[in-house]
Amino acid sequence: LCSKIDVLGSSRLEAGTYDLAIAISAFEHVHNPFLAMREAATLLKPGGLLFWHTPFEFEQHGVPHDFFRYTAAGARAVAESAGLVVDVVSSDGGYAAVLSNILGLGAHHWSDAELLQGGDVAASVQHYLSTRMVARKPSPDGASSGTIFIQSGNRSDSLSRPSVKKLKGWRDCPETMNSGNKHNLGELVRSAWENGALPLGGPYGSFGGINNWLPGMKGRVKVPKRAWEQGAQSSSPSRHTQHLWMYRFIAEHRARLPSPARCLDWDGWYGGSVFAAVCTEVDVIEYATPFGRVAPQLLYWSRERGRKATRWYKADAHTMSAYLDHSAYDLIIANSVFEHLHNPFLAMREAATLLKPGGLLFWHTPFEFEQHGVPHDFFRYTAAGARAVAESAGLVVDVVSSDGGYAAVLSNILGLGAHHWSDAELLQGGDVAASVQHYLSTRMVARKPSNVSTLS
Repeated sequence: LCSKIDVLGSSRLEAGTYDLAIAISAFEHVHNPFLAMREAATLLKPGGLLFWHTPFEFEQHGVPHDFFRYTAAGARAVAESAGLVVDVVSSDGGYAAVLSNILGLGAHHWSDAELLQGGDVAASVQHYLSTRMVARKPSPDGASSGTIFIQSGNRSDSLSRPSVKKLKGWRDCPETMNSGNKHNLGELVRSAWENGALPLGGPYGSFGGINNWLPGMKGRVKVPKRAWEQGAQSSSPSRHTQHLWMYRFIAEHRARLPSPARCLDWDGWYGGSVFAAVCTEVDVIEYATPFGRVAPQLLYWSRERGRKATRWYKADAHTMSAYLDHSAYDLIIANSVFEHLHNPFLAMREAATLLKPGGLLFWHTPFEFEQHGVPHDFFRYTAAGARAVAESAGLVVDVVSSDGGYAAVLSNILGLGAHHWSDAELLQGGDVAASVQHYLSTRMVARKPSNVSTLS
């Protein structure tokens, strides 16, 4: 297929040279994929092809150079930002592949068809292991450089890299398991999956159960989810770890916020509930048209019934500075937001413009977590990825770390609620400095430098 092969980094590369750029497990390791894709597009000949394969629901690896994960929509957004035309983009490996990877079960426990079953990128909530894409550089006559067929007949126990040598140090399963126990575990998981017993919570995804519970004298007591009371447990490990981080943020950082404090909250979910303790004014941004300021609406999940937002804006995060006040906010609450933005670098510059000097950004995004909110689900961020986005806009990162370790990741894929674990167990592990590590989400606190008024 390739008569001449150049390796990136081996020499100075010339524009318009390549018929095919092979990017296998590459783009998760670049700190700015939009810039890297523009470079790749420059190197391709008109009609030249880009072969892309990146992990999606997959552990951190290759530290410190592991930054992003891409949904199919995210891969498309990056390619199209550089002017490439996407011919094919889809998932690679469904629920069985994701679960087996987390459990440490090799690919030999499944047929190829079973590993690839599911992973529908058009589904509202869906698990899949990797993302694959073929994109091309447009040619003046509209023709491509030819059709390429890529096939691997090799099988490896590494589920994400069927034709590539496994990562150094990868463990097929815990050392405490002998080969017989490994086989039994594989058969148990396979049987449960085939009989529809997995995931335990019903449909794919952890959003199926977001009830809130408090421990009581006679077991768990249901409480209104609108309050998200401290000490309550959500049925969703993701929601639960989010709320633990919110309360920890308030405890550790409220002294840095003025009183009164003006806050910006996406969609009005948390400004009136958990963050009511620190937010005197709660402005809301909602992605809806027509853009502009509208009459204040009720805050969702507000502890104070009937409380309305101070100001309500319909805007796109990528252009919100055109509608919202500059250098106005003491705190921007970005909980489960940045995975839904097609260009996080641009949106972060907008957020930096809106923050007051010294103002704080609260960030929480999923990492090893299923696709959701289709069609607006694009990226996942390691701790290094979150830092790269924040620092690209001139923000200073005070805190960035994982949120939810191996138990949280496993519970999410199995459909187990957070109440099956203690908080310490859910948060155990997830060391972002570790070479290979599972964690559910990424949390960050960043601030706008006090000597900067408006960032461009």
